Amino acid sequence: MNAISIPADPENRNDERAEAARLTLKTFAKTYGELDELAGVGSLTRQNVIDLLANLAHMCDRSDIDLLGCIEIARIHYSEETGGQGSSSTNRGFTRRAGAGTP
Repeated sequence: MNAISIPADPENRNDERAEAARLTLKTFAKTYGELDELAGVGSLTRQNVIDLLANLAHMCDRSDIDLLGCIEIARIHYSEETGGQGSSSTNRGFTRRAGAGTP
C-alpha cells in the first residue's frame, strides 16, 4: 500500500479545509446519485471530482463567472496554504499537459 504524502500546513488548517471539501463532494455525489454508501469514504472517487468540476463549469457559464480564473486563484491559495509543497502547487494538479494520458 502506498503512503499518501501530505504537504506542509503552515496555518495548521488544511485538515479542516480538506474535510469541508470532502463533505461538499459527498453531498454532491449523494445528490447526483454517484455515491455508494456501502463503500464508505473510499466511495468518493476521482470521477465525483470531475463531475463536480464539470457542473461548476456549467454554473459559471450561467453566472458569468470565469472558472479558469477562479482555478488559477485557487492554485495560488493552495500553494500558499501548503508552503508551495503541495502536489497541486504547480500547474500539474490544475491543468492537463498536452499529450497527457486520459483523464
